[in-house]
Amino acid sequence: MGEPRLTIHVQGDEVRIGRWPDPGRERLLVGRTPDQALRLVVLLHNLCPTAHRLAALLALGRQPWPNDERLLAQEILGEHALVMLRDWPVALGLSPDGAALRGLADLTPDRLRLLAKDLFGMPADRFLLINDLAAVTVPAVPVHLFRTVADWPIPAGDGPAGTDPTFFPRCADDPLIASEQARGGVTLALRMLARLREAARLIVELTTGHHAPRFRAGADGVGVVEAARGRLIHRVRVEGGIIQAYIIETPTGAMGGPDGFLQHLLTAALAAPAGLREKVLAIALSAADPCLPVQVEREAA
Repeated sequence: MGEPRLTIHVQGDEVRIGRWPDPGRERLLVGRTPDQALRLVVLLHNLCPTAHRLAALLALGRQPWPNDERLLAQEILGEHALVMLRDWPVALGLSPDGAALRGLADLTPDRLRLLAKDLFGMPADRFLLINDLAAVTVPAVPVHLFRTVADWPIPAGDGPAGTDPTFFPRCADDPLIASEQARGGVTLALRMLARLREAARLIVELTTGHHAPRFRAGADGVGVVEAARGRLIHRVRVEGGIIQAYIIETPTGAMGGPDGFLQHLLTAALAAPAGLREKVLAIALSAADPCLPVQVEREAA
């Protein structure tokens, strides 16, 4: 069957999301014991293994590990850093800085300090004190790329109200994000700024050891985790010590559909001026950050 892939069809100013792939991995967990499922779930979902393991633990009524708050924060920060240091430069026709990308899997205190310099050009706690990013001039590539996109003459591109499945809604309480949103709506640049701000908060948390709550058990059989891409939910039904049903709701899965978030986001990107359209489309894809390989197919209008 091959690897699941997200196909995006672009025809003129219109976007069509290809049939949403369903790898059916949850079916492999049905009929197993909870212990077997917990061992298997991190193999089936190795892109965000901590988030999926946590969601499975909580859904199955188990307790998180003592250091899970830190492990989850590291996982989210690592994904944010990849998007900002790899995907943003590539989207704008630049080469990523290989040195800045090294060591993201081992976020020691020294590596966190260096990452803050690479991302913000200053310590993370200082970056969080900024209330007007337009007044800041720093050599950090992600901040420079954010400001580049902020200057583009492109529309906000919101999806339908209340349907944003990405990490962005959890940044709504950030004063800078809130003020920028009130002034100009949820632009692509604001989504970039939100990623920068959350990354800064994560570095501060990992440095101090004081973590925001990012996971909880819902109703019986439900585990909820704020993962790198957005809210992840595992729903499990166990009878007689055997799993009878297992459903996983991912941020990527929530983006799909003919009138879904991703289609709205990418359709708005195609309304950009012709000379910017390819770059805007790439930045929009980085804002959604689907956890599948993406193939963009252009069709004759």
